[in-house]
Amino acid sequence: MLLACLVVGLVAAAVVLAARVRLEARYRAVEIVLDGDDWLTLIRREGRDPMEVLRAARGYGATSIALGDNTLKRLAADGVLSYASGGALAALARQAAPAPAVERLLARGALRPDAVYVSGPPEALAFAGGRLRLLLGAGRVQDLGGVLEVSGTPEDLEEIGLGFRPEDARLARAAGLGVVLRPRNYRGLTAERLTALAEAAAATSPEPTLIFALTEVAGYEGLIPEAADAYRRIGARFGRIEVFTARRQQRGEDRFTAAMQPAVIRVFSITPEELATFRPHDVVERFVRAAQERNLRLLYLRPMLATTAGYSPVEVNLQLVRTIAGRLRQAGFAMARARPLEPLGVPAPLVWLVALGAGALCLLVADGLARAMGVDLPASWRWAVLALILMVTAAVGATRLDAAWRQVLALATAVAGATGAVVWALPRPGTRPHWAAAGWGTLLRALAVAVATGVLVAALLSQWGFMMAVSTFLGVKVAHAAPVLLAGLWLAFAGRPGRWPERLREASGWLARPVGVGAALAAIVVGAGAVLLLARTGNVSVPLSGIEQQLRETLEAALGARPRTKEFLIGYPALVLAGLSAAAGWRRLALPLAMVGAIGTAGAVNSFSHIHTPVVYTFWRTANALLLGALAATPPALVLLWITRRTVRS
Repeated sequence: MLLACLVVGLVAAAVVLAARVRLEARYRAVEIVLDGDDWLTLIRREGRDPMEVLRAARGYGATSIALGDNTLKRLAADGVLSYASGGALAALARQAAPAPAVERLLARGALRPDAVYVSGPPEALAFAGGRLRLLLGAGRVQDLGGVLEVSGTPEDLEEIGLGFRPEDARLARAAGLGVVLRPRNYRGLTAERLTALAEAAAATSPEPTLIFALTEVAGYEGLIPEAADAYRRIGARFGRIEVFTARRQQRGEDRFTAAMQPAVIRVFSITPEELATFRPHDVVERFVRAAQERNLRLLYLRPMLATTAGYSPVEVNLQLVRTIAGRLRQAGFAMARARPLEPLGVPAPLVWLVALGAGALCLLVADGLARAMGVDLPASWRWAVLALILMVTAAVGATRLDAAWRQVLALATAVAGATGAVVWALPRPGTRPHWAAAGWGTLLRALAVAVATGVLVAALLSQWGFMMAVSTFLGVKVAHAAPVLLAGLWLAFAGRPGRWPERLREASGWLARPVGVGAALAAIVVGAGAVLLLARTGNVSVPLSGIEQQLRETLEAALGARPRTKEFLIGYPALVLAGLSAAAGWRRLALPLAMVGAIGTAGAVNSFSHIHTPVVYTFWRTANALLLGALAATPPALVLLWITRRTVRS
């Protein structure tokens, strides 16, 4: 009955993933966004015509250009207006004749040292004055006839985001590029002021895409719902920047994402500090991988400033745009304005069936492990647990606890499936299968169970939040380490007579044995390897060596979907050798090899838990890992077969 429940759950999971594949197949528009400030700075530095360069970038595949907020400092740098403190203006007036408006203020003794004075053409003053009153309040901004008096210091006022003007987008539109807006947050905003800023943004770019500048989203921290509501009313889309550490995450990003759902698009960028150390090839690979592997659809491209001597920096960066766009087109993507990912609508009964299959798999593994430990689980207990899983899944399905419960169930399923895959795949004691069936057959059987487990995990987590990496799979390190330990425990006691008290006494006897130098050294090596393995899991890990980085790039270029190194170089060859050792009756060798093989099955299941990775790409990567793992296992397997035959003859 548990097997029947598992089959029903797998069929339901396949239906869910088929719907997800169709959704991901429609989600292929990638938008290459040029950082407006840095690109225009580079163009001016090289003495090039901005219109010519931007049109060339558009022809090569660039889609949009990002516009930063207007600030007093930016407008002054562009020659639109000027500003200075009252004290600075008074000091300058003693050295040179001041402007007429300033001279009138000096004559009346009205120049305040604690205020900033802004001057410029009437239209520029009208824009700056209107936005400063909106942000600071009318009491802090006075129009003195050709000059604005703003209470505050230049350091506090010059970086305040004043929003956007319709003419800001004129150059981009003329070059055929779309516009992405990069507004800044201001802590003194109110809900009414946020609405006015949002409407002004819509006048610059209808239904704009927003990638917030600096470290905060709009409305942080008390007005995030109001800010999201204001931007939703103008049809805005929120660009959520991919980061791998909480320190780099914009403050308020998660709450803003939840409030804007589903009008959210994931953004990939490379920081200026990283760009300074990369080669153009590295930049291309990172951007292509972001779109292909992680469903990132806004590629935010800053120009490389540290280019090779003798080459035009502008041409190098244009070629960068051309190469990225060309690679993406070859992979089946279209260079167009990115759109938000639609939510994957899965009927609740289908989710219940997937949970049923996941629970059945967990119970099958729990039953096998318990039997190995000399414990018989009553059938009533199994059905009670299965009924509880179904009831909890149905009860929390429409609540905020749904995502948390799915993560817990997915983690239990991942651990159980990766463990059972190893144990169930090994040849049974007393059988004498053909050497190919014993070795590579073990690998195929283990991977089949791991893939089935991954399908259940992927179906459980196929929600909008997981697909957008807002929510992530919990317990990644547990999902890698637990199967190794549980598989070893299961295999160590399987087939031995006795009940659980005997198991405990036997385990206590093992622990009480004196440890030799060789065993201690082996334990240190194994422990160091385990620590390194766990450190290399997740998004943040220890740095790659040069050889491994080169291997990754070579495999990606040759296979398209790069398999995980720990799977095809460690886990899968160990599974083949474990199968051969078990068939030969070498149980002491098969046990540690099977435990190492659990690294491979855990890695295969973990690939399916990366919900922001397209399903087809995950299957592609898994197939490549199987192929390379089977090939990598061949030399050591042939050596083991040779040793086996010599041992049998002797």
